[in-house]
Amino acid sequence: KDVQRRVRMWFDYLWETQEMLDEREALAALPVKMRTDVAMAVHIETLKKVSIFEECDKMLLRDLVLKLVPVLYLPGDYVCRKGEVGKEMYIVNHGIVQVVGGESGSDVFATLQPGSVFGEISLLSIGGGNRRTAD
Repeated sequence: KDVQRRVRMWFDYLWETQEMLDEREALAALPVKMRTDVAMAVHIETLKKVSIFEECDKMLLRDLVLKLVPVLYLPGDYVCRKGEVGKEMYIVNHGIVQVVGGESGSDVFATLQPGSVFGEISLLSIGGGNRRTAD
C-alpha cells in the first residue's frame, strides 16, 4: 500500500509541476536547433541561479542545457547515499535539499536552496567516480 501511495503521489506531483511526464521524449521529436532553443528557454533560469556558471560562455551553456535531465524527488526521499559512487551533479531548482549524516543519520549538516549545486566533485574524478560523503 505504501509503495502504491508513493507512486501515485509521484505521478500527481510530476504532472502538477511539469504538466508532462517525460520532457526528453517530447524534445526528441524536434530538430536539434529547435531542441536546443527549447532546452535553453526551459533551463537557462536554473543555470543562472548557479554561481559556477555565471561567467561561462553562452555556447558552453547551450551545450550544457542539452545534457540536463530533470529529476524530481518527493519530500523525505534520498537523492544519494553516503558511500555511493557519484556520477552526477545536481542543481537544486525548486524546494530545499537537506544534507544529513552523523551517527544517527539524521543530523542536518546543510540545507541547500534553489541554485545550490552538489555532487560536482564526482564529475571531476577520473576513472571511477568519487564516493558520496553524506546522505
